[in-house]
Amino acid sequence: MKTSSGQEINLIPPLKDISIIQKFNGMVFDYKTLIGTISHNGIDLMAKRGCPVYAAHDGNITWAGKDGDGGISVQIIASPVSLSFYTLYYHLLEVKVEAGQKVKAGQLIGLADNSGRVTSGDHLHFGLKETLNGETINKDNGWRGAIDPYPFFPKDFDKPHCYHRYGKPRNWYAEFCVRFAPIYIKNQWSETGRFVHKELKKLGWEPPIPSGNMVNAIIYGAWDWKHIMNPLMEWQWLYTTKEEWQKGKVPFFQIV
Repeated sequence: MKTSSGQEINLIPPLKDISIIQKFNGMVFDYKTLIGTISHNGIDLMAKRGCPVYAAHDGNITWAGKDGDGGISVQIIASPVSLSFYTLYYHLLEVKVEAGQKVKAGQLIGLADNSGRVTSGDHLHFGLKETLNGETINKDNGWRGAIDPYPFFPKDFDKPHCYHRYGKPRNWYAEFCVRFAPIYIKNQWSETGRFVHKELKKLGWEPPIPSGNMVNAIIYGAWDWKHIMNPLMEWQWLYTTKEEWQKGKVPFFQIV
């Protein structure tokens, strides 16, 4: 993806589990008063305290530590010369890198938290700015030069893991059977699909039309309907397989 200046930028997600809780240009706070920008100058990603944060691209660490507001952050510049860019990772618990260090995309750089003055709960603030010979350009754009990083991530990067079938190859026949299999087709997938209709009708409820995420959770995550229909389990099956859940994995928090 290219910026308005013609620069090609490609980022990878800085967290293993992705859910955007505030977009660029959002208005949770009075940003003009608090930090001097017209609105939110990055994207906020859900993360629990201690969640590992990773470099979104190759580059050099230009900052790693605590600022004047008590916020702990890391900055990574892709290149200090010519037209380039840097990314910001803010509200950290601690850093795992130091200024001057070279890092690769996907390398651990810190742990998420809620540090800093302008914040409202554990999360990762991710920012992006273009630079020219190491200096931020377009400083008068209202966001101190920040631009929306969303378009520079892979397509659908912010969708839950079940949307991506937990990284497993697609099984079109299984998906058809869960959703549409006629009564004469009898296999584990068709019986799974018919089960929810029979069970809910016993309770006097109108069965839902299974969403794509629900179908994926059944087929690729090995989840069953009792968990999928439980609202308290939704975040779990959206982001983990049943096996991962049974082993203790918690979305948005992975032990380093």
